[in-house]
Formats: sequence, structure tokens, C-alpha cells
Amino acid sequence: MARPNEEQLRDEARKSLVRMQTFDVRELPREGELGAHYNFREAVEPAERLVSLYKRLPKFVLDDLHASQLQQLKDLANQDFTRLDEILKFGATQQNALQLRENCITNMRNAYQGAFAVLHPFVAYSLSKTADFQRLESEARSTLQAVRDQATSVTDSLQAQKEQQAERILEDVRKVAAEAGVSQQAFHFKESADSHESQAADWQRRTVKVAVGLALRRRAQAIPTTQRLRLRGRNR
Repeated sequence: MARPNEEQLRDEARKSLVRMQTFDVRELPREGELGAHYNFREAVEPAERLVSLYKRLPKFVLDDLHASQLQQLKDLANQDFTRLDEILKFGATQQNALQLRENCITNMRNAYQGAFAVLHPFVAYSLSKTADFQRLESEARSTLQAVRDQATSVTDSLQAQKEQQAERILEDVRKVAAEAGVSQQAFHFKESADSHESQAADWQRRTVKVAVGLALRRRAQAIPTTQRLRLRGRNR
């Protein structure tokens, strides 16, 4: 039989590991089915210790293991799951049921030591790698916070500059509007002044004419009658 390649072996080892990590030990006692003499309440505590040990091994560690280590981990997980599965499949009516029950409980109690010997190096490695991940995560968070602080500072600075620029623009608009208003009013004042000046000139001309007319009329009235007759005779 051909040996599976390393990627396939890694996938199989991961499935075996997950199966142990997700096993529900509450299924083991089976008190309602097996009764007081054949139930597996005594197997719960050692089974919890065993499953807890598997849970300490993160799945990402398998990415760093070579083929022989993956095979070792897979075989161990399958072997321990078989012990659990034997309890689930145990029947009180089978031959030598009491002896088989005791063997299952004993095997479950002894499973932890064998599993610990194999898993301990992998668990220790995962702790060191997790510590590195935590350090990297801490550094990443610190860097991210520094970037956020810098971004906030730049944003505030740009906002302040924007507000100052907007204020300057508004002030310039106000000045232009004021100058435009003064210019417009000055135009109206000049137009009105020119109109008044023209009217004044008209009135001045009219006043002069009226004054001259009145002066001539008064002069004519002041000449004696005899002189007016003489003047008429000469004119004839």
C-alpha cells in the first residue's frame, strides 16, 4: 500500500486530533442504559484529563511537523479514541462483561501517561510559538496604535489648516464684498452729484435770465414819460 504524502498525512492527523479535542466525555457513563453495575462513571475523570491534554495542542502546530511526527500523533489520537469508543460500544450482555468493563476503565486511566509522553514536546513547542505570536501581536498592536495616533495628529493638523484657510478665504470674500459695495455706492453718489450739478447749472442759467429780465424791466419803468416819448420820436 502506497504511503500517503505528507499533506494528506497532515490532514489525517489534524482530523484525528480534532476528534479527540471535541469528544464529549458526558456520553461515557451511560448509567440509564447500563445500570449501577456496568456504567462507566469511573471513566469520566481520566477521560476528561486525556481530552484536556489533547486540547492543549493547537492545530497550527501540525503545520511545522514532519511526516514521522504526524504519523506518531495520528496513531496516538486514533488509539486513544478507540479506548473511548470501546466504552461507548460496551454491552452489558456480552461475555465477561464485568471484566471487559474493568479493562476499559483501567485502559482509560493508563492512557494519560502514554499520551503525555508523546504530546508533551509538541505542547511545549506550541507554548513557545504561541508566546512568539503573542509578542508579535503585542508589537503589531503597539505599531498599529502608533500609526493611529500619528494619523489622528495629521488629521487634526489638516483640519486646523483647513479651518484657518477657510477663515482667510471668508475674510477675503468679506473684503471684496465690502470694496464692491463701496465702489457701487461711490458710483451712485457720483451719478447723483453729476445730476445735481447739471440741474444746478440749469437753474443758474434760468436765474440769470430771470434776473436780467427783471433788471431790464425795472430800468424801463424808471425812465420818465417825456424821455420815452422822445425816444419814440427819434425812433420814428
